[in-house]
Amino acid sequence: MPPILVIWYIVAETVPGALSGLDKGNLEGYGVKSSVYQSPFYRVEIPSSPYISPLGYNWDSWSINSPYDYWWDLKLDSIIANTHEDPKNLDVKDAEVYCDNHGIAGVLINNVDKIDGTVTVTATAEFPNSLLKGKYGPRTSEEITAKWGIVEMNPHFVADKIEIPVGGTVTFTNLTTGGQHPYTKAEWDFDANGIFDKTITGTEANVMQSVTYTYNTQGIYTVKLQMTDSVPTTRYEERLVYIKVGPPEGIGINWNCPIGGQTLIAPNPGAGRPILAEAAPCSGITVKDGAAQLWGIYYLVETGPGAGTWLYYIPGFASNTLTQLVPGKYYYVVVSTACTVVIPQ
Repeated sequence: MPPILVIWYIVAETVPGALSGLDKGNLEGYGVKSSVYQSPFYRVEIPSSPYISPLGYNWDSWSINSPYDYWWDLKLDSIIANTHEDPKNLDVKDAEVYCDNHGIAGVLINNVDKIDGTVTVTATAEFPNSLLKGKYGPRTSEEITAKWGIVEMNPHFVADKIEIPVGGTVTFTNLTTGGQHPYTKAEWDFDANGIFDKTITGTEANVMQSVTYTYNTQGIYTVKLQMTDSVPTTRYEERLVYIKVGPPEGIGINWNCPIGGQTLIAPNPGAGRPILAEAAPCSGITVKDGAAQLWGIYYLVETGPGAGTWLYYIPGFASNTLTQLVPGKYYYVVVSTACTVVIPQ
């Protein structure tokens, strides 16, 4: 009693800044929203009295008959910033507030010009009446920098599903923020091949609408969104979350395996051998096309234990050392004649 005094001070700025008190009730997520209190205690009675401490406090609820409203600027002559607020209602480079019951204190950084720039502040916690200030205070935070101006555009989207069968449809919701409104164009590349599959222009409502895309070929796809605002500035986001388009249930990924003196390396999407979406047990591999046979799949261990040795899977062989195919690795496939090897997924 009372709460800790927190002294905010502007230590650097590239645009003119001024500090003032912040009404805790107005802080989104922590204050009051639609008449619902989101955290306890917005005022406190501070009984400053010489009977409690001969030094007194910076707020006296007894004398002025009013509770302290978090986080009202006390407008003190700051002992940290060495500034003097005269007149007392002048916005200056420091503000002094009491923290709330959670130990949280806040202020507003005001910038009249609204131009690009930064304001850097520190917060110093001061126990006003501590007799052991060397042990308990003051303590100053690291510098905190706030940036002014237009927020950089951040293209972003989410997919309603990331795994579908061949012929399945995915809905993409545009969640782009920042930049200079209104947005004027959204360009979607649903397979990240460098060619936009859908372009939307018009009003911002049109540009921000959700889109759908149907994937008719199995594989794993990345999706790219490119946005243009009214500056115009163009930015894009390529999702790292992949859209997995699997084959019809129970079939698997088909590897096209021709024959004729060529080395069959798999996966090799350009040659008709798509990449794996998940690990596949070798025992589940099958072969289409009549009498064709899978004679073996081989993997060269490149690093770590066993580096330089070959692992192998030969159907019907009792001592196979390769038991599953793993995404991100490449294998040699040997077949008796041209055929399609089906990898379970």
